[in-house]
Amino acid sequence: MNGTRSGYRAALWVLGALVVGTVYAAVSYGLAWKMGSMSLVNVAGAVLSVGLSAGLTRGLLSSRSRAVVRFRPERRRRVMVVGAGPVAEHLANEAELKGYHVLGFVEDLDMAQRLDWPQHVLAPRSALAELALYLRADQILVADGQARAAELLEQVEREGVPAEMFVVPSPYELTIGRPTSLRLGDVALYKLPSRQPKRSYQVLKRVMDVSAAVLILTLFGPALLLAMALVKLTSPGPALFRQVRVGKDGKLFEILKLRTMVVDAEKDGPQLCAGKRDARLTPVGRFLRISHLDELPQLWNVLRGEMSLVGPRPERPVFVEQFEKELPRYADRHRIAPGITGMAQVYGYYHSTAREKLRFDLMYLYHANLWLDLCIIFRTALSVFH
Repeated sequence: MNGTRSGYRAALWVLGALVVGTVYAAVSYGLAWKMGSMSLVNVAGAVLSVGLSAGLTRGLLSSRSRAVVRFRPERRRRVMVVGAGPVAEHLANEAELKGYHVLGFVEDLDMAQRLDWPQHVLAPRSALAELALYLRADQILVADGQARAAELLEQVEREGVPAEMFVVPSPYELTIGRPTSLRLGDVALYKLPSRQPKRSYQVLKRVMDVSAAVLILTLFGPALLLAMALVKLTSPGPALFRQVRVGKDGKLFEILKLRTMVVDAEKDGPQLCAGKRDARLTPVGRFLRISHLDELPQLWNVLRGEMSLVGPRPERPVFVEQFEKELPRYADRHRIAPGITGMAQVYGYYHSTAREKLRFDLMYLYHANLWLDLCIIFRTALSVFH
Protein backbone atom coordinates (compact mmCIF):
# COMPACT_ATOMS: atom_id res chain seq x y z
CA MET A 1 0.00 0.00 0.00
CA ASN A 2 2.84 2.39 0.84
CA GLY A 3 4.43 1.73 -2.56
CA THR A 4 1.15 2.47 -4.32
CA ARG A 5 0.68 5.69 -2.36
CA SER A 6 4.23 6.80 -3.20
CA GLY A 7 3.56 6.14 -6.88
CA TYR A 8 0.46 8.30 -6.76
CA ARG A 9 2.38 11.09 -5.07
CA ALA A 10 5.17 10.92 -7.68
CA ALA A 11 2.64 11.04 -10.51
CA LEU A 12 0.89 14.02 -8.96
CA TRP A 13 4.18 15.90 -8.55
CA VAL A 14 4.99 15.28 -12.22
CA LEU A 15 1.53 16.60 -13.07
CA GLY A 16 2.21 19.59 -10.84
CA ALA A 17 5.48 20.31 -12.65
CA LEU A 18 3.70 20.25 -16.00
CA VAL A 19 1.06 22.64 -14.62
CA VAL A 20 3.81 24.96 -13.35
CA GLY A 21 5.41 25.09 -16.78
CA THR A 22 2.13 25.64 -18.61
CA VAL A 23 0.85 28.35 -16.24
CA TYR A 24 4.27 30.03 -16.18
CA ALA A 25 4.40 30.20 -19.99
CA ALA A 26 0.83 31.53 -20.25
CA VAL A 27 1.22 34.17 -17.52
CA SER A 28 4.64 35.30 -18.77
CA TYR A 29 3.38 35.62 -22.33
CA GLY A 30 0.34 37.60 -21.22
CA LEU A 31 2.32 40.01 -19.05
CA ALA A 32 5.04 40.43 -21.67
CA TRP A 33 2.41 41.30 -24.26
CA LYS A 34 1.13 44.05 -21.95
CA MET A 35 4.37 45.26 -20.36
CA GLY A 36 7.17 44.12 -22.58
CA SER A 37 9.94 41.62 -21.86
CA MET A 38 11.21 42.35 -18.36
CA SER A 39 12.65 40.29 -15.54
CA LEU A 40 9.76 41.41 -13.31
CA VAL A 41 7.39 39.69 -15.70
CA ASN A 42 9.30 36.46 -15.37
CA VAL A 43 9.27 36.67 -11.57
CA ALA A 44 5.56 37.41 -11.46
CA GLY A 45 4.80 34.55 -13.83
CA ALA A 46 6.85 32.14 -11.77
CA VAL A 47 5.18 33.15 -8.49
CA LEU A 48 1.67 32.88 -9.91
CA SER A 49 2.30 29.60 -11.66
CA VAL A 50 3.89 27.96 -8.64
CA GLY A 51 1.05 29.17 -6.40
CA LEU A 52 -1.66 27.84 -8.72
CA SER A 53 0.06 24.51 -9.31
CA ALA A 54 0.78 24.06 -5.59
CA GLY A 55 -2.89 24.64 -4.79
CA LEU A 56 -3.96 22.15 -7.44
CA THR A 57 -1.48 19.54 -6.28
CA ARG A 58 -2.49 19.97 -2.62
CA GLY A 59 -6.14 19.60 -3.53
CA LEU A 60 -5.49 16.41 -5.45
CA LEU A 61 -3.34 14.98 -2.67
CA SER A 62 -5.88 15.79 0.05
CA SER A 63 -8.69 14.40 -2.09
CA ARG A 64 -6.70 11.21 -2.59
CA SER A 65 -5.94 11.05 1.13
CA ARG A 66 -9.63 11.33 1.95
CA ALA A 67 -10.37 8.55 -0.49
CA VAL A 68 -7.75 6.37 1.15
CA VAL A 69 -9.28 7.02 4.58
CA ARG A 70 -12.75 6.30 3.23
CA PHE A 71 -11.97 2.98 1.59
CA ARG A 72 -9.06 1.86 3.77
CA PRO A 73 -10.06 2.45 7.40
CA GLU A 74 -7.31 2.27 9.99
CA ARG A 75 -9.16 -0.51 11.83
CA ARG A 76 -11.54 -2.95 10.19
CA ARG A 77 -14.92 -3.00 11.91
CA ARG A 78 -15.51 -6.31 13.69
CA VAL A 79 -18.85 -7.91 12.82
CA MET A 80 -20.81 -10.87 14.14
CA VAL A 81 -23.64 -12.44 12.16
CA VAL A 82 -26.72 -14.02 13.76
CA GLY A 83 -27.91 -16.91 11.60
CA ALA A 84 -26.31 -19.66 9.56
CA GLY A 85 -28.41 -19.90 6.42
CA PRO A 86 -27.98 -18.57 2.88
CA VAL A 87 -28.92 -15.00 3.89
CA ALA A 88 -26.32 -15.02 6.66
CA GLU A 89 -23.66 -16.37 4.31
CA HIS A 90 -24.43 -13.77 1.67
CA LEU A 91 -24.45 -10.99 4.28
CA ALA A 92 -21.06 -12.11 5.60
CA ASN A 93 -19.59 -12.19 2.10
CA GLU A 94 -20.82 -8.67 1.37
CA ALA A 95 -19.41 -7.47 4.69
CA GLU A 96 -15.99 -8.90 3.87
CA LEU A 97 -16.05 -7.23 0.45
CA LYS A 98 -16.78 -3.90 2.15
CA GLY A 99 -13.75 -4.22 4.39
CA TYR A 100 -15.41 -5.56 7.54
CA HIS A 101 -13.84 -8.33 9.61
CA VAL A 102 -16.45 -11.06 10.10
CA LEU A 103 -15.75 -12.70 13.45
CA GLY A 104 -18.16 -15.58 12.98
CA PHE A 105 -21.78 -16.71 13.25
CA VAL A 106 -24.09 -17.55 16.14
CA GLU A 107 -27.08 -19.82 15.67
CA ASP A 108 -29.19 -22.32 17.62
CA LEU A 109 -28.26 -25.75 16.27
CA ASP A 110 -28.70 -29.21 17.74
CA MET A 111 -26.29 -29.52 20.66
CA ALA A 112 -26.15 -33.30 20.19
CA GLN A 113 -24.60 -32.71 16.78
CA ARG A 114 -22.19 -29.98 17.88
CA LEU A 115 -19.28 -31.55 16.00
CA ASP A 116 -21.31 -31.47 12.78
CA TRP A 117 -21.92 -27.72 12.94
CA PRO A 118 -20.39 -25.59 10.21
CA GLN A 119 -16.99 -24.33 11.34
CA HIS A 120 -18.08 -20.70 11.16
CA VAL A 121 -20.83 -21.19 13.80
CA LEU A 122 -19.19 -20.20 17.07
CA ALA A 123 -22.01 -20.58 19.61
CA PRO A 124 -25.81 -20.59 20.10
CA ARG A 125 -27.76 -17.35 20.25
CA SER A 126 -27.95 -17.45 24.04
CA ALA A 127 -24.18 -16.79 24.11
CA LEU A 128 -24.36 -13.80 21.75
CA ALA A 129 -23.77 -11.09 24.36
CA GLU A 130 -20.90 -12.90 26.08
CA LEU A 131 -19.24 -13.70 22.75
CA ALA A 132 -19.68 -10.15 21.43
CA LEU A 133 -17.96 -8.77 24.53
CA TYR A 134 -15.12 -11.30 24.36
CA LEU A 135 -14.47 -10.73 20.64
CA ARG A 136 -14.97 -6.93 20.92
CA ALA A 137 -17.61 -6.81 18.17
CA ASP A 138 -18.49 -3.39 16.73
CA GLN A 139 -21.68 -4.49 15.01
CA ILE A 140 -24.10 -7.42 15.20
CA LEU A 141 -26.02 -8.29 12.04
CA VAL A 142 -29.21 -10.33 12.51
CA ALA A 143 -29.64 -12.13 9.20
CA ASP A 144 -32.86 -13.98 9.98
CA GLY A 145 -35.32 -14.65 12.76
CA GLN A 146 -36.57 -11.07 13.05
CA ALA A 147 -39.16 -12.17 15.58
CA ARG A 148 -36.34 -12.79 18.08
CA ALA A 149 -34.44 -9.59 17.32
CA ALA A 150 -36.00 -7.80 20.32
CA GLU A 151 -34.94 -10.67 22.59
CA LEU A 152 -31.39 -10.48 21.27
CA LEU A 153 -31.32 -6.70 21.71
CA GLU A 154 -32.47 -7.07 25.31
CA GLN A 155 -29.73 -9.66 25.95
CA VAL A 156 -27.05 -7.43 24.43
CA GLU A 157 -28.11 -4.32 26.35
CA ARG A 158 -28.52 -6.20 29.62
CA GLU A 159 -24.89 -7.35 29.41
CA GLY A 160 -23.67 -3.88 28.42
CA VAL A 161 -22.47 -4.81 24.94
CA PRO A 162 -21.58 -1.57 23.09
CA ALA A 163 -22.05 -3.09 19.62
CA GLU A 164 -24.70 -1.67 17.26
CA MET A 165 -27.38 -4.10 16.08
CA PHE A 166 -28.79 -4.29 12.56
CA VAL A 167 -31.48 -6.61 11.23
CA VAL A 168 -32.40 -7.78 7.73
CA PRO A 169 -36.05 -6.67 7.55
CA SER A 170 -38.88 -8.95 6.49
CA PRO A 171 -41.14 -7.86 3.59
CA TYR A 172 -43.77 -6.73 6.11
CA GLU A 173 -41.25 -4.73 8.13
CA LEU A 174 -40.18 -2.98 4.93
CA THR A 175 -43.67 -1.50 4.63
CA ILE A 176 -43.71 -0.01 8.13
CA GLY A 177 -40.06 0.71 8.91
CA ARG A 178 -37.96 3.77 8.27
CA PRO A 179 -35.64 4.00 5.24
CA THR A 180 -32.68 1.63 5.30
CA SER A 181 -29.91 2.80 7.61
CA LEU A 182 -27.18 0.52 6.27
CA ARG A 183 -26.50 -1.33 3.05
CA LEU A 184 -24.01 -4.13 2.54
CA GLY A 185 -23.87 -4.82 -1.18
CA ASP A 186 -27.45 -5.61 -2.17
CA VAL A 187 -28.59 -6.38 1.38
CA ALA A 188 -30.65 -3.69 3.16
CA LEU A 189 -30.46 -3.47 6.96
CA TYR A 190 -32.39 -1.62 9.64
CA LYS A 191 -30.60 -0.35 12.72
CA LEU A 192 -32.38 -1.35 15.91
CA PRO A 193 -32.90 1.65 18.22
CA SER A 194 -31.04 1.67 21.51
CA ARG A 195 -33.15 1.84 24.65
CA GLN A 196 -30.51 3.98 26.33
CA PRO A 197 -30.78 7.66 25.32
CA LYS A 198 -27.64 9.39 24.06
CA ARG A 199 -25.55 11.25 26.61
CA SER A 200 -25.91 14.56 24.73
CA TYR A 201 -29.71 14.26 24.83
CA GLN A 202 -29.68 13.48 28.55
CA VAL A 203 -27.57 16.58 29.27
CA LEU A 204 -29.80 18.88 27.20
CA LYS A 205 -32.93 17.34 28.71
CA ARG A 206 -31.61 17.98 32.21
CA VAL A 207 -30.84 21.61 31.38
CA MET A 208 -34.36 22.03 30.01
CA ASP A 209 -35.90 20.35 33.08
CA VAL A 210 -34.12 22.58 35.59
CA SER A 211 -34.74 25.78 33.62
CA ALA A 212 -38.43 25.05 33.11
CA ALA A 213 -38.95 23.96 36.72
CA VAL A 214 -37.44 27.20 38.06
CA LEU A 215 -39.51 29.29 35.62
CA ILE A 216 -42.81 27.53 36.38
CA LEU A 217 -42.30 27.65 40.13
CA THR A 218 -41.53 31.37 39.86
CA LEU A 219 -44.64 32.09 37.77
CA PHE A 220 -47.09 29.78 39.55
CA GLY A 221 -45.64 29.99 43.05
CA PRO A 222 -48.53 32.20 44.33
CA ALA A 223 -51.13 29.84 42.79
CA LEU A 224 -49.40 26.87 44.44
CA LEU A 225 -49.46 28.55 47.86
CA LEU A 226 -53.15 29.43 47.41
CA ALA A 227 -53.98 25.84 46.41
CA MET A 228 -52.13 24.50 49.48
CA ALA A 229 -54.13 26.83 51.69
CA LEU A 230 -57.43 25.69 50.14
CA VAL A 231 -56.55 22.03 50.61
CA LYS A 232 -55.67 22.64 54.25
CA LEU A 233 -58.83 24.68 54.96
CA THR A 234 -61.37 22.41 53.23
CA SER A 235 -60.34 18.99 54.56
CA PRO A 236 -58.39 17.67 57.54
CA GLY A 237 -54.84 16.56 56.87
CA PRO A 238 -51.64 17.93 55.34
CA ALA A 239 -51.64 20.05 52.19
CA LEU A 240 -48.91 18.00 50.57
CA PHE A 241 -49.22 14.31 49.79
CA ARG A 242 -46.06 12.17 49.92
CA GLN A 243 -45.79 8.70 48.48
CA VAL A 244 -42.98 6.29 47.59
CA ARG A 245 -42.63 5.66 43.85
CA VAL A 246 -40.24 3.70 41.63
CA GLY A 247 -37.82 5.85 39.64
CA LYS A 248 -34.93 5.39 37.23
CA ASP A 249 -33.06 2.08 37.54
CA GLY A 250 -35.69 0.92 40.05
CA LYS A 251 -34.61 3.37 42.75
CA LEU A 252 -37.29 4.45 45.20
CA PHE A 253 -38.05 8.11 45.88
CA GLU A 254 -40.76 10.13 47.61
CA ILE A 255 -43.03 11.98 45.22
CA LEU A 256 -44.73 15.25 46.20
CA LYS A 257 -48.25 16.24 45.17
CA LEU A 258 -51.05 18.41 46.45
CA ARG A 259 -53.39 16.16 48.42
CA THR A 260 -56.57 15.51 46.44
CA MET A 261 -58.12 12.69 48.52
CA VAL A 262 -59.28 12.24 52.05
CA VAL A 263 -56.57 11.29 54.54
CA ASP A 264 -57.66 7.64 54.98
CA ALA A 265 -58.18 7.05 51.23
CA GLU A 266 -56.26 3.74 51.34
CA LYS A 267 -57.47 2.34 54.62
CA ASP A 268 -58.53 -0.78 52.71
CA GLY A 269 -55.17 -1.15 50.96
CA PRO A 270 -53.45 0.37 47.91
CA GLN A 271 -55.84 1.21 45.07
CA LEU A 272 -55.49 2.90 41.73
CA CYS A 273 -57.48 6.08 41.32
CA ALA A 274 -60.82 5.34 39.62
CA GLY A 275 -60.80 8.67 37.78
CA LYS A 276 -62.32 12.09 38.32
CA ARG A 277 -65.44 10.54 39.87
CA ASP A 278 -63.52 8.64 42.53
CA ALA A 279 -65.50 8.99 45.77
CA ARG A 280 -62.30 9.49 47.77
CA LEU A 281 -61.57 12.83 46.04
CA THR A 282 -62.31 16.01 47.99
CA PRO A 283 -64.18 18.86 46.22
CA VAL A 284 -60.99 20.91 45.97
CA GLY A 285 -59.03 17.79 45.09
CA ARG A 286 -61.34 17.05 42.16
CA PHE A 287 -60.66 20.53 40.76
CA LEU A 288 -56.93 20.11 41.29
CA ARG A 289 -57.03 16.79 39.41
CA ILE A 290 -58.95 18.29 36.50
CA SER A 291 -56.63 21.32 36.26
CA HIS A 292 -53.48 19.24 36.93
CA LEU A 293 -52.43 21.77 39.57
CA ASP A 294 -51.90 18.87 41.99
CA GLU A 295 -48.77 17.99 39.97
CA LEU A 296 -46.96 21.31 40.60
CA PRO A 297 -45.04 20.16 43.74
CA GLN A 298 -43.38 17.47 41.60
CA LEU A 299 -41.22 20.24 40.13
CA TRP A 300 -39.25 19.90 43.37
CA ASN A 301 -38.64 16.24 42.43
CA VAL A 302 -37.46 17.49 39.04
CA LEU A 303 -34.98 19.88 40.65
CA ARG A 304 -33.71 17.05 42.85
CA GLY A 305 -33.06 14.93 39.73
CA GLU A 306 -35.59 12.25 40.74
CA MET A 307 -37.96 13.09 37.90
CA SER A 308 -38.07 14.83 34.53
CA LEU A 309 -40.73 16.98 32.91
CA VAL A 310 -41.40 14.23 30.35
CA GLY A 311 -41.17 10.50 30.86
CA PRO A 312 -43.21 7.48 32.00
CA ARG A 313 -45.33 8.23 35.05
CA PRO A 314 -43.76 6.75 38.21
CA GLU A 315 -45.77 3.99 39.85
CA ARG A 316 -45.91 2.58 43.37
CA PRO A 317 -43.71 -0.45 44.17
CA VAL A 318 -46.69 -2.73 44.84
CA PHE A 319 -48.13 -2.08 41.37
CA VAL A 320 -44.72 -2.22 39.68
CA GLU A 321 -44.21 -5.70 41.08
CA GLN A 322 -47.63 -6.74 39.81
CA PHE A 323 -47.22 -5.22 36.32
CA GLU A 324 -43.73 -6.66 35.84
CA LYS A 325 -45.23 -10.14 36.29
CA GLU A 326 -48.17 -9.47 33.96
CA LEU A 327 -46.65 -7.24 31.25
CA PRO A 328 -43.48 -8.19 29.35
CA ARG A 329 -40.91 -5.35 29.15
CA TYR A 330 -42.66 -3.29 31.83
CA ALA A 331 -39.31 -2.93 33.64
CA ASP A 332 -37.92 -1.12 30.58
CA ARG A 333 -39.82 1.98 31.75
CA HIS A 334 -37.24 2.37 34.50
CA ARG A 335 -34.35 2.85 32.07
CA ILE A 336 -35.09 6.58 32.06
CA ALA A 337 -36.25 9.08 34.68
CA PRO A 338 -40.02 9.17 35.25
CA GLY A 339 -41.88 12.30 34.20
CA ILE A 340 -44.61 14.65 35.34
CA THR A 341 -46.23 14.07 31.95
CA GLY A 342 -45.60 11.65 29.10
CA MET A 343 -46.90 10.17 25.87
CA ALA A 344 -49.34 7.93 27.74
CA GLN A 345 -50.82 11.00 29.44
CA VAL A 346 -51.31 13.14 26.31
CA TYR A 347 -52.20 10.42 23.79
CA GLY A 348 -53.91 7.88 26.02
CA TYR A 349 -56.94 8.22 28.29
CA TYR A 350 -57.08 8.59 32.04
CA HIS A 351 -58.77 5.16 32.29
CA SER A 352 -56.40 3.44 29.80
CA THR A 353 -55.08 0.13 31.08
CA ALA A 354 -51.48 -0.34 32.18
CA ARG A 355 -50.89 -2.44 29.05
CA GLU A 356 -52.02 0.36 26.74
CA LYS A 357 -50.02 2.98 28.62
CA LEU A 358 -46.95 0.75 28.40
CA ARG A 359 -47.13 0.87 24.59
CA PHE A 360 -46.81 4.67 24.69
CA ASP A 361 -44.05 4.53 27.29
CA LEU A 362 -41.97 2.12 25.20
CA MET A 363 -42.61 4.20 22.08
CA TYR A 364 -41.24 7.24 23.92
CA LEU A 365 -38.30 5.23 25.28
CA TYR A 366 -37.19 4.15 21.80
CA HIS A 367 -37.68 7.52 20.09
CA ALA A 368 -37.11 10.14 22.79
CA ASN A 369 -35.70 13.47 21.60
CA LEU A 370 -36.02 17.13 22.55
CA TRP A 371 -38.56 17.89 19.83
CA LEU A 372 -40.81 15.08 21.05
CA ASP A 373 -40.42 16.37 24.62
CA LEU A 374 -41.47 19.86 23.56
CA CYS A 375 -44.51 18.49 21.69
CA ILE A 376 -45.62 16.52 24.76
CA ILE A 377 -45.16 19.57 27.02
CA PHE A 378 -47.16 21.72 24.56
CA ARG A 379 -50.02 19.20 24.41
CA THR A 380 -49.99 18.95 28.20
CA ALA A 381 -50.26 22.73 28.50
CA LEU A 382 -53.19 22.75 26.07
CA SER A 383 -55.02 20.13 28.15
CA VAL A 384 -54.49 22.21 31.30
CA PHE A 385 -55.97 25.37 29.79
CA HIS A 386 -58.64 23.60 27.74
